[in-house]
Amino acid sequence: MYYLYSEGRLKPLRSSPEDAIAIAHFCDEILVTNKIEEAVFIAEYPKSAFLLYAKNTSSLFCYWRYQLRYRTLKEFKIILFAARKNFLYRLLSAVAWSSMGAYRLLTFASQKKAQHL
Repeated sequence: MYYLYSEGRLKPLRSSPEDAIAIAHFCDEILVTNKIEEAVFIAEYPKSAFLLYAKNTSSLFCYWRYQLRYRTLKEFKIILFAARKNFLYRLLSAVAWSSMGAYRLLTFASQKKAQHL
């Protein structure tokens, strides 16, 4: 499933990758997915993002392995990080900081976590 990220919220989209990209482009919003199988299709969209949370943090490494295996240049410029801040978060924040704005790391709290804070 694809999501539109706006105002700190994820809005679900039930559509094909092409339609999801068209909707995100029309709304000028960030298009998000949390599944590696879907990520391959939307990575070409400039405002595409990958949602990392506690159960899929290894998915980003699987995606990078996919890129090396098939020699593709599709990449995510935006990562939504909803997991506990750990080594991967520090690594991604260092990449975002050193890229001088080319890459962005956004921290994202789910609705349940935001209510408890």
